[in-house]
Amino acid sequence: MIFLIYFQIWAILFPVLSVMDQSPIIGVDGIGALKHLISIPFIFFFLFSANYRDPIVKAIVLLLVAFSMHGLASAAILNNVDVSIIYVRFQVILLLIILYVIWQNELAFQACKYFFYSITLTIVIFGILHITSGFDMTVYTNRDRFSLGFVHPGKFGNLFLTLSLLANVLYFRKSSFYVLMVIFIAVILYTYTRNIFLSYFIGVIVPILWRHRLLILPTLGAIGVFMVYAVIGDAAYYQLVDSGSSGRLFMWALGFQMNFVSEASFILFGGGNELISPIETFTENKNTTFRFDNSYLEFFLRDGLLGVFIAGASLWLLFNHILPKQDWGKSQHILWSSKYMMLFFFMFDSGLFSLGNLAFIGFCFSALALHKKLEV
Repeated sequence: MIFLIYFQIWAILFPVLSVMDQSPIIGVDGIGALKHLISIPFIFFFLFSANYRDPIVKAIVLLLVAFSMHGLASAAILNNVDVSIIYVRFQVILLLIILYVIWQNELAFQACKYFFYSITLTIVIFGILHITSGFDMTVYTNRDRFSLGFVHPGKFGNLFLTLSLLANVLYFRKSSFYVLMVIFIAVILYTYTRNIFLSYFIGVIVPILWRHRLLILPTLGAIGVFMVYAVIGDAAYYQLVDSGSSGRLFMWALGFQMNFVSEASFILFGGGNELISPIETFTENKNTTFRFDNSYLEFFLRDGLLGVFIAGASLWLLFNHILPKQDWGKSQHILWSSKYMMLFFFMFDSGLFSLGNLAFIGFCFSALALHKKLEV
């Protein structure tokens, strides 16, 4: 009973705070920290209610210890015992714990419902406030992009990616789902967020490859050749790909050069939270600093090889033992489609395994809940 009350409060408040944090009206630095703070009780509910004979629980506890030791060792090596350094690494296991507890209590569908309507209502309220307050509806990054007054159009577009994932559950096999998807895609189109459209494309291609598996290796090979040639090919081709990705190839290379240190301690434990950003985007309302728009590169530079290994183990546990625990049956391709869509998305975005990125949380909730709809 206590957990259910806490869960309902959390599932409403967390997405509301996440959207508010992107509004220029909210100038309070602690608003982002608050959504992390209200998530901590999940740890205690997990520790006091988990079945420690369950292999998944044993794996989560092992990862919890590994992340804690890695965070403490990193803080000691960096000679900076900063709670944020430890927490950023611990955030990975916290998300795993949240998903496991929600799955164990069969609350995934309710989580999707609370998140969907809380995000939608908060966007509407703050959108109206932005319009009446005279905030610019567009933001110029390297092009004019619609943002409805929110700080960054890419993050605003991510909210609609999250809504589209949650709508898969709430409006599955209903005509209203297609109406909502048209609305969401139209908004994303106006935000000019190409990463999301490419992710949608991946989501369409994966089911095709699922049915024609002989095409998987040739497709992966073609993508690999494309990416390698984009880096080591002729300058004109590099410029074409780099320009098409808003300078990300250059940004990744520059970010690596600016931060990488060829020392064993850095290679194993990374450089912590004080990475030097290769790009900064300034808006009239707020200064937003980006790292590299590549979660995998950020993981390595921030956490080192050990951090990448532990995070990879967490991702493997999530994708292979928590989400597929459900009875997907013939619709297994839906899980695979969403999975690769997310993995691709975070190659061009920050926040994989972060409580700050609603898209990944929305994916996990929808994957946990969608099988219930598939059984109908």
